[in-house]
Amino acid sequence: MDGSALETERLRLYPMNAAQLTRALYDPRGAAYSVGAEMRGQGYGFLEMMFKRRIYRAKLELMSRFPELWLLSTMWLIVDKASGEMVGEIGFKGPPRGGEVELGYSVRLAHRSNGFMTEAVEAMCRFAFSLRTCGISTVCALTNPDNYPSHRVLQKNGFVHDGRRGKFWYWKKDGVPLV
Repeated sequence: MDGSALETERLRLYPMNAAQLTRALYDPRGAAYSVGAEMRGQGYGFLEMMFKRRIYRAKLELMSRFPELWLLSTMWLIVDKASGEMVGEIGFKGPPRGGEVELGYSVRLAHRSNGFMTEAVEAMCRFAFSLRTCGISTVCALTNPDNYPSHRVLQKNGFVHDGRRGKFWYWKKDGVPLV
């Protein structure tokens, strides 16, 4: 698995290697800069940064346990090609289990309602289904029941609501793995 960026019409999605992800723990602007992007405006608040650090540490642990599948464990920075600005983050939550990978994402407040996440989710699904050696047949996501914007992103990408997993709604998109 090589670490090249994914491209869409308006976006570049950059996978962070272990050094970049480690830097993001305390310097998210520096991590964005390391892929040639800017992180303008207000950074992350204290609580949001604490949450992100917990996610980044978990991702670093997965990357060390499954180095050959690092692209399915790392965080990808979403960059607007026109402005060069980081608009959000997206990534899988580790290697596939039973042919399924879980997707998580967030878009920075100033960049919501622009279709960026819909475009990024589409690119990540195409990427997942193209991984020949992984046999991924389903991409899933969990959302809070009241997160209507996220529901809409998933619906636009062909995900279907398929019940609950604990307090979260479970969404899935089936594809054909290219094995």
